[in-house]
Amino acid sequence: MQWPFAAWGASVVMAGHDHMYERFWRDDIPYFLNGAGGKSLYNFKALEEGSLAQHKRYGAMLIQSDSCSMLVQFMAPDGAVLDSSRFYSSASGCP
Repeated sequence: MQWPFAAWGASVVMAGHDHMYERFWRDDIPYFLNGAGGKSLYNFKALEEGSLAQHKRYGAMLIQSDSCSMLVQFMAPDGAVLDSSRFYSSASGCP
């Protein structure tokens, strides 16, 4: 997806459909692609620019947030954490 997310003020982009999990960084924004919840998984064709993590395993994303931070984890069905990222807010009152 090549939409102007940075120009729109996005701080995180999350998308689905492709039957895999990938986290990457582009234009100072973290992107998460997760479609690994069912059916068959796809093979990775090429490493995306800015790719930080790729998993061809079934799983789901667990997102926990409060006013100062957001924790995003990609979890396997057995509970194993396959990828984890934490992002912090620059809002006043946050450490």
